[in-house]
Amino acid sequence: MSAEIITIGTELLTGGHINTNVSYLSEKLTSLGIETCFQTSVGDNYPNLESVLSEAIKRSEIIVVTGGLGPTADDITKQAVSNVLKTRLILETGIVSKIERFFKDRKKEISSNNYNQALVIRGSMIINNKIGTAPGLIIERDQNTIILLPGVPRELKPMFKDTVSKYLKKKYSKNLVIKSRTLRTFGLGESVVDEKITHITEKCSNPCIAFLAHATEVDIKITAKAGNQNIADSLIADVETQIRNALGDHVFGADDETMEKIVGAILTLRNKTIAVAESCTGGLISNLLTNVSGSSAYFIESIVAYSNEAKIKLLHVSPQTIEEFGAVSSQTASAMAKGIKELASTDYALSITGIAGPTGGTSQKPVGLVYIGLAHQSGIDTSEHKFFGTRDIIKQKASQTALDILRKYLINQA
Repeated sequence: MSAEIITIGTELLTGGHINTNVSYLSEKLTSLGIETCFQTSVGDNYPNLESVLSEAIKRSEIIVVTGGLGPTADDITKQAVSNVLKTRLILETGIVSKIERFFKDRKKEISSNNYNQALVIRGSMIINNKIGTAPGLIIERDQNTIILLPGVPRELKPMFKDTVSKYLKKKYSKNLVIKSRTLRTFGLGESVVDEKITHITEKCSNPCIAFLAHATEVDIKITAKAGNQNIADSLIADVETQIRNALGDHVFGADDETMEKIVGAILTLRNKTIAVAESCTGGLISNLLTNVSGSSAYFIESIVAYSNEAKIKLLHVSPQTIEEFGAVSSQTASAMAKGIKELASTDYALSITGIAGPTGGTSQKPVGLVYIGLAHQSGIDTSEHKFFGTRDIIKQKASQTALDILRKYLINQA
């Protein structure tokens, strides 16, 4: 069962407007066992819209169209669809009454163009809009089902949930399950991940494997199609096991599991505590850790010691250490970790110091140079890293790396 999503509106093509309807509809259609094969955005232009609709009818069974159902001159969806289907628009008196009641209840004067929303395609089913005045439509023609929905997300979502979803379930019996699972990796580039699991991807067609590269990680999305949920789960589980074996501890989680959630879960399970001393990341590590609900069970304290004076005063870093090795050094990172662990009396402590840029770097200590310290019961480990990118990206990479160092240490201590 194939579907196509057409989103209408010139604002979608000029930037500054995020098209959230596409992701929402794709996800919902997939959950119904309906595969979205095409997604198109088109401006408020009759010839272009009619061309897109004509092509969609040829190649897709289900066509979901959003936008262009309002009262203004650029709302041309219904007219374009009626032209392509060679049918006509008729005035639906029930919608007229609803529109008039809508404005009367709000004590607002109704303008004549609002009645355009009461025009419907002949033979269509009406989708009630409980929030706005523009109804949706379902048109069945030959092998096609065309569904028209408003472009406003707060109107579209309940209309899809309450009416469209139920209609699709009834009309198209669910004989296909499409399910995905995303493995989240850290510490390897996209090309390296690809190379390490090529022997798996080359022989995989169902499930299929896709890579999603982000600033700090690479996700591997495994998507299976099957006749039922159990078979889909089994197909995914087999490939997931192979990928985890190939990538080892570079796979840190799956689906909505973030690095900070994984770290927090391990600390909670072992009843251990953490404190953080930050310089170049400006509190980002602490922010990530405390974004997790229940983090008060293991997160005790943090200090953002940005200046040398703060490192000396708050973390008891020796002035001689900074003078001899510099604020950005393994020695200072070690002293920072030691200082915050003693102050907070925790089981573990992370420290970080570096140069996030774009200024402040030298030939000896360039932008992106970062030192990370991890204090634990057996001592203090420090590591040197070199990150590239904007100031924000460097801070993100440094923070994620610090959490990953803690994660791997905790795993190895099991």
